[in-house]
Amino acid sequence: MDLKLFENNSIKIAGILYSLIVTFLTTPVFLSIISYEQNHYRYQTLINQLLTKLAKCALLMNILVQLPNTLLYIFGPFPWYICYPLIILFPILASAFILLVNAITIVRYFFIFLLKNPTSLQDSFWVEFIFSWALMASTLGNIAFFLLPGKNPNMLYICMGSAPLDYINYPSKSNYFMLAILIVSIVIQIFVNIKQILYLKFYNNNQVISIRENENTQLDLVTFLFTFFSISTVFLFFLVSIVLNNYTLQELTEYPKYLLLYVFHLITEPTFFLLFICFLFQKDRKMLRYVKNELSETIFNWRMNVFNDQVFTVNF
Repeated sequence: MDLKLFENNSIKIAGILYSLIVTFLTTPVFLSIISYEQNHYRYQTLINQLLTKLAKCALLMNILVQLPNTLLYIFGPFPWYICYPLIILFPILASAFILLVNAITIVRYFFIFLLKNPTSLQDSFWVEFIFSWALMASTLGNIAFFLLPGKNPNMLYICMGSAPLDYINYPSKSNYFMLAILIVSIVIQIFVNIKQILYLKFYNNNQVISIRENENTQLDLVTFLFTFFSISTVFLFFLVSIVLNNYTLQELTEYPKYLLLYVFHLITEPTFFLLFICFLFQKDRKMLRYVKNELSETIFNWRMNVFNDQVFTVNF
């Protein structure tokens, strides 16, 4: 197998630098967002707490997938016991992320059309239950995909730097679990958003006003754009994965096709994390202030410790 994609070139180095910078910047931000949720969960609705669980899912993807993927392009092929978990974790966390996005949409639908009060339920049990269910369902579905007969994704063999001879020109199997999640997600989002639009448009004025008085029940443009962006991004990841797996291993490791791997692993994923953080701050300005203060305090304490450690005395 030709492994020229691991050789240094300007595009690869630029992608690695971008990925490392974004990863090291966004990781403490995600940690601060999670800390904010833990300190303010009693005052947050179920929807807001689920948004913070999305941040936890993104943090896991940042540490367990993005950083190892970047190191892969720095140090070359990894052993199999690193590559298998790395390749499996990405679809697991991506599927869990989409399941959580769908859960937020379903909870919003439940609040608006059944309870009529988005602030009536602030139960942390349901947050942990939904988060655990999303991770478990995603894990079982994707592990089943990897255990089925057939050739696994090309990236697995590129990560290891070798592949059985029978797999060199053999097509990879399709992840129908991910495809099913994406199709169901699109149906859910279209149904809920159209019904909410019609509900706001055609009900009598008193009902519309009562809904609009509560910001949590508005057809929030930011929420809609984020939902659309999240599902579209994962759908794009899925389509790109199909394209990459349709190439033979030999084709994918030759120029210019391996540039798609650089863009996919080093550019697209970090950019998504940046946009996701911007969305969370747009939704909750208090979160933004909390994160700023916490990061400023952390940097200040770090600087104080560094300067204190550098203080020394001279004895005459």
